[in-house]
Amino acid sequence: MIFAAEVFIGAMQKEIESLGFSDSARELRLFFADPDGMMWRLLGPGGPYDYWRDAKFDELGNAARFSVDEKFRADAYREMTKIFLENLPWLPIVQPYEDYGMQKYVDFTPNPNQQFEVRRFNFKLRRA
Repeated sequence: MIFAAEVFIGAMQKEIESLGFSDSARELRLFFADPDGMMWRLLGPGGPYDYWRDAKFDELGNAARFSVDEKFRADAYREMTKIFLENLPWLPIVQPYEDYGMQKYVDFTPNPNQQFEVRRFNFKLRRA
């Protein structure tokens, strides 16, 4: 079953990609497999981002969190996604700029999660 978090993450991914975070945006799916973790625990009452309230969003989130009915959960999170996108309580305001200076003989691909790694899969020296 595909939860509405897929829709939510897809919308976030498009927004993030439009700001230049394309590789990092793809990793959202790894961290937020269940929509409860992303949508409800963060944005729900008492969560770390409890500065925005919408009565319908809160009602759906509380009901979906404890439901074992997959169809109900999917529908609830899909509706929560619509409410979230209508209100847009998060506005991306920072776009990091990464710049790597290299010689022509260095073949380097930065890690998409912004960790600096130098390993065989992303770093090679070419012969002149």
